[in-house]
Amino acid sequence: MRYRLSNHPEVPRDFERILKFIGSYAGYSLAQRKTSEIKQFIDKLKDRPHVGTVRNEIVHGLRALPVAEKATVCFTVDDETHTVKIVCVTYAGQDWRKIAAERENQDLSRNI
Repeated sequence: MRYRLSNHPEVPRDFERILKFIGSYAGYSLAQRKTSEIKQFIDKLKDRPHVGTVRNEIVHGLRALPVAEKATVCFTVDDETHTVKIVCVTYAGQDWRKIAAERENQDLSRNI
């Protein structure tokens, strides 16, 4: 069964930051290619969401995979709703563990 994708509200800003960062030192053509490569990887999660190691010590059910050389995509998989939630997309040494934990903890506190 195909899963649907859902993004944390900050994910579009993650892509904006990556575009600006790469664009500032390597040009916007390369930045577009890198972000496109990351988005293609994310799209493939619809068909194969259970990739990577689960990182419960950071956030329950969190998975994190390296993509496009310097990017990390963090996501969770909900098998009941068949949803892959993209928690964050980081690049070039950003602390993806901290960012993912902060975002998921904020979401949990909103639901209480």
